[in-house]
Amino acid sequence: MGDSTIDTLRVSIGADVERFRSNAVVIRAGSDEEAVHEARVATRRLRSQLRTFAPALRRPNIQELGTELRWLGRRLGAVRDLDVLASRFENADERAWKLEEEARRLVGLRLATERQLAFAQLVLALSSRRCGSLSRQLDDLASRPPVRSRFAKRPATDMLLPQAARRWHVLERAVGRLGETPADASLHRVRILAKQARYAAEVVEPIGPRDVGRLARRLAQVQKVLGELNDGARAVGWLEESKRSPWTVAAGGVDPIVAVELLLADQHVAMARCRSEWRESFEVAAETARALRWSDQLTV
Repeated sequence: MGDSTIDTLRVSIGADVERFRSNAVVIRAGSDEEAVHEARVATRRLRSQLRTFAPALRRPNIQELGTELRWLGRRLGAVRDLDVLASRFENADERAWKLEEEARRLVGLRLATERQLAFAQLVLALSSRRCGSLSRQLDDLASRPPVRSRFAKRPATDMLLPQAARRWHVLERAVGRLGETPADASLHRVRILAKQARYAAEVVEPIGPRDVGRLARRLAQVQKVLGELNDGARAVGWLEESKRSPWTVAAGGVDPIVAVELLLADQHVAMARCRSEWRESFEVAAETARALRWSDQLTV
């Protein structure tokens, strides 16, 4: 692999475009959960790269593309979020499912119905002219990254490593501004910044010091813990909303609200655990960043 800025971005962007394309084919052919997840990750990584490395890119070329990736990512996310909810409920504390089977079935049926509708909208989006245009733009992005001519042949270590370091610095400063008991909304923002810092580190891992890869892996753990907190918040929102909606109660008087309340309790316990664990995983990542001396050398 070449070590110029344009070569490094061509490899990284090309991998994510192919990741999206191959999984989009699988999605159109059926309702594969993993393909939805992988395609969503690809759109997120592409948006993150366009944002992180924007100083080296021609801005008019990337703004529209970022908007279109966000549009499609939201439709992928609508399906993926329901898949995550179903998984969380299946893996909920055992006591949440010590109920009649019918109550569990009613909760699962509501989720499955919402997922079916979201998946139909996703397939329509993937089959639309708008997505066809986006696909062509992604092909062009992968083959000819819109790097400014004066930066294209510059070493990636000079152009891209500093931008990845700045992503870490933004995250570090955001964490430093948190109080002792940060709100979930603040932790959600930290999760997004950790994800962006991780993606940036993964792009420059092949050209950077060995600790860059270690930092990416440790940021993945921060993202995982805070992602579970965010998933819990989504689950709580869905469950609370379901209590305000009419239910079809099965014969025999089975009340699905009992299942909803037990699931709510389980989600709150899981969220509390994430709130207590995330900072430790961040400190482990910060230890690696200190070894890279990124925070000492860069300012935002």
